[in-house]
Amino acid sequence: MELYENKVKHLDRVWFPKDKFIILAGSVLVLHGLIETNTDLDMMIDDSLLGTIALSKDFKMIEGNGKYTYQSNDELLELVYEPTAINASFADAFRQSIESENGYHFLSIDMTIEMYKNLNRDKDKEKIQMLEMIQHIDTKSIREQAMGMNMMNHIKRGI
Repeated sequence: MELYENKVKHLDRVWFPKDKFIILAGSVLVLHGLIETNTDLDMMIDDSLLGTIALSKDFKMIEGNGKYTYQSNDELLELVYEPTAINASFADAFRQSIESENGYHFLSIDMTIEMYKNLNRDKDKEKIQMLEMIQHIDTKSIREQAMGMNMMNHIKRGI
């Protein structure tokens, strides 16, 4: 049984406590099965991580969509403190986040739509449409049903 979150690339590289970051952007679409995979991993971070990240040789500060934005040297992880496109504090976004089966927190669908709209980029219009289609559906229930159907297919085949 494969969880959608297992398709989110680069999660295995994150060493921060799971209550100190929220996964954003394309990874939210992967979690809900709207796209197959992500190319990088964008995260909103709690202020308690700022010192550790600033001192780390694995990250560099870049111009980005937040008060502080750090990117891993291989450009696969992007950490944003106080993202300008999200009109909520870390604490508020965390309270509204979607917790995955393995305890990772993903930005809520509503906040992801708001983020993409605030970024106002042509490349995000299709993402907004996909997210709006599932905005009022219990996607966790759908993921569980899909995994259950997968399991039932294996049982029926005697695997």
